[in-house]
Amino acid sequence: MARVLVAEDDAEMRRLVVEALCEDGHDVTEAADGGQLLTRIAEVFDRDPSLGLIDVIVTDVRMRFCSGLEMLERLTKARWRVPFIVISAFGDEQTRR
Repeated sequence: MARVLVAEDDAEMRRLVVEALCEDGHDVTEAADGGQLLTRIAEVFDRDPSLGLIDVIVTDVRMRFCSGLEMLERLTKARWRVPFIVISAFGDEQTRR
């Protein structure tokens, strides 16, 4: 069972992703936008980043307040080694890069 943080600003998409992960037995925490994603990650750092309270982050590319890609860049610079799965409804070349 993985501890998964799902950040998606589209409520229906977030519900579908969370539901699928929960059905597979994962412990899921939700964030409705980039601001909530930052808050959830800050909560982990406040406790103790070495505890590994998040095993993987599933995030939308484009969200309000902080995009998934901006968050990935911030955590990479902070040397936080949590795997990221980035999802998007946009299939254009620029987004893929």
